[in-house]
Amino acid sequence: MIKVLACGICHSDIHIIDHDWGVSTYPVVAGYEVIGEVVEVGTQVKHLQKSDRVGVGWQRSACLECRDCLGGNENLCNQNQVLYHVRWGAFV
Repeated sequence: MIKVLACGICHSDIHIIDHDWGVSTYPVVAGYEVIGEVVEVGTQVKHLQKSDRVGVGWQRSACLECRDCLGGNENLCNQNQVLYHVRWGAFV
């Protein structure tokens, strides 16, 4: 869990708000580029601790096993997921 300290809106947020890509699910909350502070850490999280500063971007996850992921290009992974499909943005 993070406490949001700053959040921006990019043009992709506007596309989601306006349903330009035909994939929006309403209600939708924008803001997918976030800087925050860790306030809670799950039991399986080993690389973060409370008060760490973190960033959350547009992309939620990737397979981390394909050629693109292993080459540092997780944004090109065929299995990547964007945040707005599964969570609301930071302006909640």
